[in-house]
Amino acid sequence: MHELAVRPHATPTLVVAVAILSMSGTALALLWSVMWVPVLVTGTGASLFLWPLVLALSLLPWGGVVVALVLGVVARRRAETRGSTAVVVASAVLSGLAPIALWFGGPFSAVA
Repeated sequence: MHELAVRPHATPTLVVAVAILSMSGTALALLWSVMWVPVLVTGTGASLFLWPLVLALSLLPWGGVVVALVLGVVARRRAETRGSTAVVVASAVLSGLAPIALWFGGPFSAVA
């Protein structure tokens, strides 16, 4: 049986928003780890030369998070469910946290 037939509250808009949000979040986490894990492990800024490349590559997933936020709001207006609210909240948090984490290394970073 098709997933939407089992869960009628999962509108196609919400399914697309979840897919975009999960792919974008994974891409941003991968970019963050490429940028900051070597700095946190070794304590040196040797990988910081990748910063312009990581910044350029992060624009697409960050845009995907914004698209997921818009789709989550649309899904929430159609049918207010726990899933649509979770997508809106997660997208809003990630859209604000991603640039800060990429720039400063995250809120719990030991990097000065």
